[in-house]
Amino acid sequence: MKNVYAAAFIFVAACLLFCIYRARKNKKTIAEVVKKLLSAAFLAVAANIVILLSENETVCEVAYSVFFVCIDWVLYYMFLFTMEFSSIKKQKLVNMKLWGCLFGLDSASMLLNPFFHHAFSCTEVYNRYQELCFKPVQYGAYRVHLGICYLIILFGFIVLIYKSIKSSESYREKYVLVLFVFVFIVIGDATYVFTDKAINTSIIAFAVGGVLIYYYAVEFVPKELLKRTLTKVVQGMPDAILIFDEDGKCIHTNTKATALLEASGKTFPAVEKEFKQQYYEKLTDRPAGYEEDIVEEMTVRGLYLRSICHCLLDSKNNYMGCFFTIQDRTQEVKNLEKERYIANHDALTGIYNKQRFYQRVEQTLQENPGETYLMVCSDIRQFKLINDVFGPEKGDELLKSIADTIREYALPGDIYGRLESDRFGLLMKKSTFNEKIFSEKPASVARSIENCYTYPIRVCVGVYEITNRNLPVSGMCDRAFLAIGTIKDKYGQNVAYYDDALRRSVLREQELTGELAGAIATGQFRIYLQPQISAEGKVLGAEALVRWKHPVKGMISPADFIDVFEKNGSIVKLDRYVWELACRQLAKWAEKGREDLYISINISPKDFYFIDVCGVLQDLVKKYQVNPRCLKLEITETTVMANLETQLNLIERLRKSGFIVEMDDFGSGYSSLNMLKDIRVDVIKIDMAFLGKTDNVNRAEKILKIIVELSRQLEIPVITEGVETEEQVKFLQSIGCELFQGFYFAKPMEVADFEQKYM
Repeated sequence: MKNVYAAAFIFVAACLLFCIYRARKNKKTIAEVVKKLLSAAFLAVAANIVILLSENETVCEVAYSVFFVCIDWVLYYMFLFTMEFSSIKKQKLVNMKLWGCLFGLDSASMLLNPFFHHAFSCTEVYNRYQELCFKPVQYGAYRVHLGICYLIILFGFIVLIYKSIKSSESYREKYVLVLFVFVFIVIGDATYVFTDKAINTSIIAFAVGGVLIYYYAVEFVPKELLKRTLTKVVQGMPDAILIFDEDGKCIHTNTKATALLEASGKTFPAVEKEFKQQYYEKLTDRPAGYEEDIVEEMTVRGLYLRSICHCLLDSKNNYMGCFFTIQDRTQEVKNLEKERYIANHDALTGIYNKQRFYQRVEQTLQENPGETYLMVCSDIRQFKLINDVFGPEKGDELLKSIADTIREYALPGDIYGRLESDRFGLLMKKSTFNEKIFSEKPASVARSIENCYTYPIRVCVGVYEITNRNLPVSGMCDRAFLAIGTIKDKYGQNVAYYDDALRRSVLREQELTGELAGAIATGQFRIYLQPQISAEGKVLGAEALVRWKHPVKGMISPADFIDVFEKNGSIVKLDRYVWELACRQLAKWAEKGREDLYISINISPKDFYFIDVCGVLQDLVKKYQVNPRCLKLEITETTVMANLETQLNLIERLRKSGFIVEMDDFGSGYSSLNMLKDIRVDVIKIDMAFLGKTDNVNRAEKILKIIVELSRQLEIPVITEGVETEEQVKFLQSIGCELFQGFYFAKPMEVADFEQKYM
């Protein structure tokens, strides 16, 4: 029989070892206490196995001492577990250090018993199977041991009963169960202590109690709490939840589902029928273990819904039911539609914006390869001025009117949109294009607005026949706008076409612009000097005029490239290069002792927008050690008037830096007298073409005479350029001109020729 008990004890020990292993892997704080409790219980079982199997009194006595020590610490850690388990601060009921000392002293007493026999002694007894066993005979110290043990059990009882009363129903279960463990251990221990049983089976109660404590501390989940929590979570979810059993019967719905279904006017039987028809066949016909969700988009009475069916399988992968999550995407869909509209449409006019227009044009051209299309673009002339004068509200009104007109006359299949500011684009079939409409309708729109604006509004239209479908849509629009550029000064014409001549012009402009950097790097640009001569015939200096000596095309006239570079802004690079050539030439003359000669250079209006003109010129004269007064600067009247305040400050800055500022083409604008009043320049330059612009030469000569006289009184020297005849020279001398430039004296010439002739 002892062998049967030994096998039972070994089994119990194995269970304890397994629980210890599991507890070590658990990260809960309480698992550490449980691990120590189980370890003490395991040692107690091991000691009991020795007691059971040994027939030596001394060995049994030592094993009993170890057993009682282990029981001390089992109970100590049980109480410690109770405190942790109940979430009660240890100091609230008892000082655990005090308990530790008490159990430590009792443990020491038990370990010393084999030497002093003050607690117990072993006596031989026989069980009913006449097997020799050893049972302890109790003395005073042992009764103290029992008292300590039952006292700490009592404290544990008190804590658990308190928590059972104070806790909610969901948590009361676990405290009651642990309380049952304490009762089970007490009964098991008392059965052995207070009876004459030969074999100590109380250790089984302690071991089973340890295993139960491990379960409730580490593995136990309060199912009622979990159930209520999950129910509350489901009820509070923003999505509708419907749960169906394996027969397709609806067994649960959350609040959202009830509201949604009521809103759609459906009863639960109707819902069951619909869902059963829609999903049940799909669910039941699927292979075992197949759990992929079924997603459906649906519209119910104006509501956009997304239904997701989640399949539920049992442990054998058999279908046991399903649940639906239904998302009300109505607002989301509306928001997406709104966002999509905003992303694709112009906020002011409501037609396509540039990006969407480009996309739709590309799509249309791809889908209709056999159709010939036109890119028709419109532009409102001087729209910025309209905004400035009449306000942005009126400007917006005009843009809306243009958009409404496009909507009115656009045919099905036409694509139209607002590209930017006052620019609109329209893709249409060539076969449906009516030039008369595009020539007359914009004009009529303009006339209707004129009554409000009292300002002549002009809408120009450019047309590009799409012959190259590989061209980006932006490039197609650019070609249409290039056509508009050809009629900017033709007020009787509102429609222009992009043709081969315009294409060749554009290509030439692109070619010239593309060669600019290389031409500068290889020195293809040169300065030609046209002398400026006093009335006494003395050469005082020269104007630097640029020439392009192309290695293949030969000499390219300035008329062929200056305007091109002015238009695209490349003139800035060329001007800087010419300025440096002039400074380099002045430095060479200075080395030869001719610091009396000057060179006049031209400054383009674009230079003021893209570079710091004053800073660049200051750096150049410093680099070549040139006197700033030898580098005269020619600025046109129209350049100054474009941004008067800024240009006045710049001119004054240049003059303070030592430069001579000349006003070129004086009289070509409409503010010449104001110029003399407001702008401090050092020299005025008059073009003799002034006389050729009128049939009344006598009147022009009188005006020129007055200008020269006025300049003399203002102490501003006058240079007259474009002098070509002896009669012009005599006339100019007669009215007081003292400095001349023109073909009569000399044509622009290379620097070497200038030096040979005049130095």
